[in-house]
Amino acid sequence: MADGSALQPAAAIAHKNRARQPNESAEYRKAREALLIEEIELNRHIARVAAQRRALPPGGEVKGDYQFIGEASSVAGANPVGFEELFGDKDTLFVYNWMYGPKRQRPCPMCTALLSCLDGNADHLRQRIALAIVGLSAIERQIAFKVERGWKNLPFYADVNGNFSRDYHAIMDDGTDTAAENVFTRRDGTIRHFWGAELGFESADPGKRPDDRAGPDDAVERAGLDAGRSRDRLVPEDHLLSGRDGLPGAWSSGKGGDLPIRSRPAQDIRHVVIERLQLALSGLSAREHSALSD
Repeated sequence: MADGSALQPAAAIAHKNRARQPNESAEYRKAREALLIEEIELNRHIARVAAQRRALPPGGEVKGDYQFIGEASSVAGANPVGFEELFGDKDTLFVYNWMYGPKRQRPCPMCTALLSCLDGNADHLRQRIALAIVGLSAIERQIAFKVERGWKNLPFYADVNGNFSRDYHAIMDDGTDTAAENVFTRRDGTIRHFWGAELGFESADPGKRPDDRAGPDDAVERAGLDAGRSRDRLVPEDHLLSGRDGLPGAWSSGKGGDLPIRSRPAQDIRHVVIERLQLALSGLSAREHSALSD
């Protein structure tokens, strides 16, 4: 992104916008131009945050005793694989811990919705990065649910000893499993943590949930898909569970229980997939970034 001092004022850019919608009023255009100014500023802020994230110094080296059973090794008597094997032939690894521990009768419906969306993009992503969906349930149990949902492109792993999930914040203090997103890199033979989700209940503004948004703040909402926010319309449970209406923005009530599906307004389920994928892609090396445009 260009240096901030060289950027034109957002208001000047917005004023040059020639887009007009059929039958709009002067009042609408005035308000829309004011919104466009804020959208331009928001884009610039997102770019600054992305640059700051890419400039993070090397994260902590991965040294734990992490063992996983994957789908290919789920036959009886198979030996666990180590963490490095999750990378395959890639240098960047995105790990999503989903809430499907052995004490849960069914997986978290919000994780289910997220994975339904991620499955549709996984084939493209895995050309550049490695993906791993990690759960605490036995691999056979996870695969059974994967088949039930019709997921084709997501590689699942069972965390054999729970060490990885514990170290990378997928197990809460009371032992309850929770969702976590982490990105790792492998450079010159060394595996390091690059980024992990740290926006949570402790970092939320007072009186807000972690997923409460003051305005459109991601690519999905900027596309206009949060229309009807003020109407607080609800999404039918079967629609949410199928993943057809996007992603919920929070994983847990913070008390070890899933949030009530029918109480979540539609705007809450719009903003996760693209955001998570952007974060994963931020971990790519310069060589991999350039390859994306090939």
